[in-house]
Amino acid sequence: MNRFAVWMLIVGLVLSQAGLAVADEPLDAFPAETGVLLRIASVEKLAGGFNELTAGLGQTAAPAAAGFEQGLAEMFEVKADPSAIDRSAPAFVAIFPILEERQPLAYLVSTADENKLRHAVLKSGGESDLVIEKTESGFDKITHEGRTWFFGRHGDRVLYTSSEAVVKLLANRESNRLGSVIEPRAAELLAGGDGAVFVNATRLQEAFGEQINQGRQQILNSIESLPDQALGASGADPKSIRKLYSDMANLAFDSAADAVWAGGNIDFSAEGAAVNALLGVKQGSGTDTLLAASPPVAFETLGLLPAGSRAYLGFHWNYEQLSRWSQDFLSLAYAGGAEKAEALQAALKAMGQAGAGPLVSTFSLPSGGASMVASLLQQADDPEALRQANRAYQAAIGEVNTPVYNQTIEYKAAEETYKERPIDLLVQRVQLANAADPGVAIGQQFVQKLFGGDAVQTRIAVVEGLFVQTTSNDSKHIHQVLDGLESGEGVLGLQEPFAQTRDHLAESANLIMLINFPQLVLDGVGMVRDIPPFGMLLAQAPFNFGATPAESYAGMSLGTEPQGLRLRVFVPVGQPKGFLQIFAPGF
Repeated sequence: MNRFAVWMLIVGLVLSQAGLAVADEPLDAFPAETGVLLRIASVEKLAGGFNELTAGLGQTAAPAAAGFEQGLAEMFEVKADPSAIDRSAPAFVAIFPILEERQPLAYLVSTADENKLRHAVLKSGGESDLVIEKTESGFDKITHEGRTWFFGRHGDRVLYTSSEAVVKLLANRESNRLGSVIEPRAAELLAGGDGAVFVNATRLQEAFGEQINQGRQQILNSIESLPDQALGASGADPKSIRKLYSDMANLAFDSAADAVWAGGNIDFSAEGAAVNALLGVKQGSGTDTLLAASPPVAFETLGLLPAGSRAYLGFHWNYEQLSRWSQDFLSLAYAGGAEKAEALQAALKAMGQAGAGPLVSTFSLPSGGASMVASLLQQADDPEALRQANRAYQAAIGEVNTPVYNQTIEYKAAEETYKERPIDLLVQRVQLANAADPGVAIGQQFVQKLFGGDAVQTRIAVVEGLFVQTTSNDSKHIHQVLDGLESGEGVLGLQEPFAQTRDHLAESANLIMLINFPQLVLDGVGMVRDIPPFGMLLAQAPFNFGATPAESYAGMSLGTEPQGLRLRVFVPVGQPKGFLQIFAPGF
């Protein structure tokens, strides 16, 4: 054999082995028409992580672990014998957008005994031989007691489905592989975590385009049918408000149409559950341009908020865009009151000129007869100018009258002083219309509970680089916030539960939230407990009013990136544990 022939033989062997390796790629088992693909790292890993999580919840949550394992077996159609699939290998479920099929699904698993897998899927009991019919697509067709399944292979894995339409798609996947259309970021998400999902948004929009258009039209028709009295308030023009709502609905549908794919994964551990997800959008689309105009920020001031609140939020978006949207809204909403609209627009413009930037805030429901408590810190190039613009905005709002409620705002500049720092006072009152109606009367009681009386007070101050605002009928609350900014004591950043959740979220984002849900539920129940009929309903509920769940925060961050929007979620074990303490007395 000459040297050229030897080299050709070596190249041929290499290429053939490369071909085998490509053919064995799990994603290439499915065609590009796949709508949704689920992946679990392995039954062992996913169930093991979930077991770690539930173990931290105590015996009350023990049945959840067994139920989770059973659910996995049912998902892969092997409830009759869960050991039929390899618990240590990755497993996949593909969902196809075929409306005519009852179960347009395909499964890809590893197994040490394919015959055992077939018996498990067909629920044959493994006692009789299965009659196999070879199909032109290369799949084995097996029917047992009215159930028909198709089995094929992809490398050393088994591919199976009960849908003949899906078989046809799988048979043509060689030149139309899903792996060839998934971009690297989506593939990375799909390969990570205890469990993962990929959503082929482009394919789903193609398949369900008619239904999506019908939904759009139904929403637009509903907007057009809204009565004028539900839209016209304080000089607002109903026709303009309808146009505003229609524009918002169309924007939502158009933005959804810009989505190309979505992907995400989840990890379970003794510490909690963490989700990492990403929405991919068309490059150069309207949504891509919108996202690119608002890069994420680090929210350095989040940890400077006072500790002990039930909810924390950070928000940042391109202020010019927000201001433009707000001004467009005001132009439409107050088309019949141009003077008011112009004053509000001028105030918004002044806020932008003051260099308004990222804001962080807190919120807690009232307790012990006090009012709700909220605080806000907003970065600004000129915080005093921002305060002046806010004064003008509140003054322009003045009184608001709607068919549902009447609101009055009273603004007093430099009404108070703390450490030689002037503090503005804003007093807000809300009165629901038709107070004689029993339902409205309940609503008015709720407002009074929230406000801690007939009115709620908001105080505003400025410090270097920050616009500071608190809502509380206790003037000491803004003192606490200002003291914390000065001394660094009693702030959120020093709390371990905050750090535990914050570390699982994105360093920079456009929106970040941390919420102590169990304690928020307790506060909410305590607030309405003596408002009929809530008291009677709560008396019958399995509710532990004396529960004292440990402080913890479920967290979420949402941030832009090139052609994408990234979501991270973390739920520490303390959150479900707190709910069990509330709703399972004796836990």
